[in-house]
Amino acid sequence: MNISVFSRIQNRKWTCADIFILVSASGIILFFVLLIILRQRGLEWIVMGNNPDFIATDFQLAELWGQKLGKGVYDDTEIIYPPLTLLFFNYISRITTFSPLEYNKFAVLQNEYQLMILFLYIVLPIIWLYNCFQTIKIKKSKILMLMLCIICSVPMFAGAIEKCNVILYTIPLTLTALKFKESNNSIKRETALVFIALASAMKIFPAVLGIIYLKEKRFKEALRLYIYCCITILVPFIFAGGLEGIRKYLRNASLRNEYYKERFEYFKGLLAFFNINGILLSIMYFLFIALLIFLVIFTKNKFREYVFIASFIAFVPNNAFLYMLLWFLIPLIYLLRNESIILTSTLMDKVNVFLLANIFTIPTILGIITKFKMNYDDPYRTCVVSYIYFFAWLLLSIQIILEIRAIVVNKEWQTIKKQR
Repeated sequence: MNISVFSRIQNRKWTCADIFILVSASGIILFFVLLIILRQRGLEWIVMGNNPDFIATDFQLAELWGQKLGKGVYDDTEIIYPPLTLLFFNYISRITTFSPLEYNKFAVLQNEYQLMILFLYIVLPIIWLYNCFQTIKIKKSKILMLMLCIICSVPMFAGAIEKCNVILYTIPLTLTALKFKESNNSIKRETALVFIALASAMKIFPAVLGIIYLKEKRFKEALRLYIYCCITILVPFIFAGGLEGIRKYLRNASLRNEYYKERFEYFKGLLAFFNINGILLSIMYFLFIALLIFLVIFTKNKFREYVFIASFIAFVPNNAFLYMLLWFLIPLIYLLRNESIILTSTLMDKVNVFLLANIFTIPTILGIITKFKMNYDDPYRTCVVSYIYFFAWLLLSIQIILEIRAIVVNKEWQTIKKQR
């Protein structure tokens, strides 16, 4: 019987979805089993418990800032949320009696209705995200397992959900937009433009998706996308100080652009970690941006295109956090959907999905090896963050190498053809 089971495993045709579930779920299941022994220490380890931030930090701050919405909202240089996001949280803050005076570690628990709103705030986009996974043509049970892996992974569980960041909404907005973008239905294609504009108005950087429209020579749609972005980003400034509000917002954003630490979550932080600073850091930062845009435009590989787009959104902003890795759901869903349609995958596809699975997991084995150590010099350079970002940067590096190689080989082949 044991031989029979081993034989089945050996002869099984492992799909990309199978590999992802196996790698991701193994770390997650082991972690939740060990929680019986670790108890709260395990949760503190995964969410960086030595970080002084409060629970649901981004949700609480956004509500407080949303309550300040008005002419002088951007007088506070800490406020870098676009006005549409502030409008959204201004609405939420009006539902309950949440007050700035209540802002503390347990503020979300001090008002029973606040807790209900927070529950809906988290659950609704997760249901929407589950719907985005329905485009993958595999068994419903596998889709459910994929979704559970994503929910329990470090970027979602210890990032977006722990911080309650608005990225919970920008991700399904963008994924739905990319789905509608390829539709034959003109209404859906137009909706895609609106969704990208809304995501851009909440997080700014998703606007880089407009490059894809230009690349595909869909110039009219690119123009309409630009108009929609102008509307969703600029018009809400009517409620945030008008032209003066725009000036102050840009000032706050530029101040944040100069703020970076030795962290792995964004490119400037990575350079600073390797003691690269000053003019050299600025040059390399802009070269990195130019390289990603160049690769997005010239790559003929859709998966790599989405990796470069996700990397741009995740690694370029200086206020990036762990949850920004959720943008890698774009290439993940494309890879799994593509395999489910053509019913085959290459060795490189399996390598890519293995790397993605290590981004969307919990590095429990590493925790066991390090004895779930908590005394880090920097709460943003824990074993958890180091592990997850190692695979994220590795995935990007491999795609850059493969794409440059493809461009060089293609150029050499064209030269040979001309000579003949």
